[in-house]
Amino acid sequence: MKGDKKQMKKVISLTATAVVIILVAVSIYVYQLIRAPIVEATERATAYVLDEKILEAVKDVDFYHGKDVYWVVRGSDKKGQDVYVWLQQKDDKLKKTTTLPVKEGISEQEAKQKVAAEKGVQQVDTIRLGYEDGQAVYEVTYSEESGAKTFMYVAFSDGNVLKSYSLK
Repeated sequence: MKGDKKQMKKVISLTATAVVIILVAVSIYVYQLIRAPIVEATERATAYVLDEKILEAVKDVDFYHGKDVYWVVRGSDKKGQDVYVWLQQKDDKLKKTTTLPVKEGISEQEAKQKVAAEKGVQQVDTIRLGYEDGQAVYEVTYSEESGAKTFMYVAFSDGNVLKSYSLK
């Protein structure tokens, strides 16, 4: 009787372990499957700026989806200057929109401070560079006490708040 209980505990323990391992493996697979298009597009954006000799080296690539889809690539140009390059994506094709030296715009921290000062926001959810209405912007998002998600667009060039909207 005791041996049967021990055997049953072993079987249950092994089965539970196997189920957990399978669930973790499936989760990893699904995550990679979902991320694959973004990883591929990031690699394409990197290759584009290097192949077109827009940048000498790439530090970071970020995705932005506003009215249009943009990839914002940060890297070094031929002069060794730290720059951002905005690439517009249309029909799986990339096209350079603009290139701006990092020092010619405000920083992420300054955009965050601008929103905090203007709206009294304590906690910002995300800040990302994007491109709206013909200019480089920071899209700053935060959650309001009411539960609404607010999007503010701050000009990269001078920190002016261009527009904002909330989703409830």
